[in-house]
Amino acid sequence: MKVTTKAHCSRIGGFKIQSVILAAGRGERLSPITNTRPKSLIRLCGQSILERLLNTCSQVGINDFIIGLGYRGHQIQEHLKGSKFADNIHFVEVEKYEIGPLQTLTSCLEQVDDAPVLVLPSDLVTAEELLQSFIDAKVNIGSLDAILGVMASGDKSQVHIDDSGTILGIGNDSGDYTQSLSSAMLLLISQNFFSKLQTALDDGCTRVSDALNYWIHRGTKIGSEMVDGFCYDLDNPPTLLQATKFLLESKTVKPNGIHVPKGDVMEIGDAIHLSNGLSLYPGVSLKGPLYIDAGCIIEASCEVGPSVSLDCRTIVKTNSVLSDMISVGNVTLPSNSHIQNAVVYDNQVLRGL
Repeated sequence: MKVTTKAHCSRIGGFKIQSVILAAGRGERLSPITNTRPKSLIRLCGQSILERLLNTCSQVGINDFIIGLGYRGHQIQEHLKGSKFADNIHFVEVEKYEIGPLQTLTSCLEQVDDAPVLVLPSDLVTAEELLQSFIDAKVNIGSLDAILGVMASGDKSQVHIDDSGTILGIGNDSGDYTQSLSSAMLLLISQNFFSKLQTALDDGCTRVSDALNYWIHRGTKIGSEMVDGFCYDLDNPPTLLQATKFLLESKTVKPNGIHVPKGDVMEIGDAIHLSNGLSLYPGVSLKGPLYIDAGCIIEASCEVGPSVSLDCRTIVKTNSVLSDMISVGNVTLPSNSHIQNAVVYDNQVLRGL
């Protein structure tokens, strides 16, 4: 395992906390996009998923990060080299990351010094308010080994809890539970739990949820904390589209290109050529919410939006109609394209069904 830079802890309300971001996986369910890049480097609304997550953490006071790397990890290091977080990131190159996210987590925990750890997947898109509510409630973990953020709505792993909020199991039905909720993909673990995670890994567990179940069934008390808001774990084209719509309709888009808010319409008369390489030609109609990144070219008589995010240097040829779609990578759409409910990657259309 190779380690670069130096790990530090953030302090929130007088308590130390370290953040670990799991960024080693291949993201096979988003192939072919992830054949050439880690999933966390997919750009939505002008920003990579990973950098957006770092910004969200920073807004709630978390500014120091351990990032576990595996598949195409050098691309992540290069991507973040010039970011404002560069001096606060501790990279861990994880050996045998293919085993699963639990291998990545246990490798990263070896670099933590005397602090509880907030564990986050690198492909998480979440609202600042949701993360803030979790941090505010549980930054002091107390006597518990771990606390999982849960929410009433969502389609993530089902978390079964009793009246006291103790988790009885994740996934399959687990005894006499009171509520079945969705995971918010936020996990706070104490130092006491580090060695237990390693034991679960050694005993064949590969996912973090497997390790939680492993110890729950052996009598370890894992708590839950209810949070409210939106979060998306980006595993497939539908979740990419859902997260994009959330971002476009929220106030989290900080454009380097053009952002048209929800309900607004921009009609192009004379051609527009911006200094960032973005060009819009006569007869183009932009219906918000949408985001068009730098370097994009939208040719004459196209209708774009609503709920569209075009990656940098996307070219849309004449008389095309786009809605509920995103482009990733070098995309050129031919004239008279009609695309809805899809992710377009290098001219391959991945339906968001």
